[in-house]
Amino acid sequence: MYKRLFLKRPRGMSIVEIFIAYTILLVAVLALLGSLPMAARQRGESIIANQALYFAEQKMDELVRNDMKLSTASEFQDNPLNDDTMVRTWKGEIGTNSTVETITVKVTWLTRHGQREIVLRSYLHI
Repeated sequence: MYKRLFLKRPRGMSIVEIFIAYTILLVAVLALLGSLPMAARQRGESIIANQALYFAEQKMDELVRNDMKLSTASEFQDNPLNDDTMVRTWKGEIGTNSTVETITVKVTWLTRHGQREIVLRSYLHI
């Protein structure tokens, strides 16, 4: 029988293999840590957008529930947060056939990327 005397199987890992493994791990951890601030900003913007949608739906429900006939000449406005960070406007328009009123509710707010808005429309048979 022929035995290999000089070629033994290495046991464990070499220093180079450990260094490469730690480098890959470090790059992955840094990439994850780098994405956390962006995720926090997006979460904050999502919360504000949900709040704006809530205020738009609230006003639309109020207008439809009370069967309000809005003037076509003016646009109404308020600040649902009682400050200048968010503005809600609404108006009504009568269609050309005079049997449908369009109610539009718009909520606008400022972000660090500019002005954002949510618009809801409802069509009511008069």
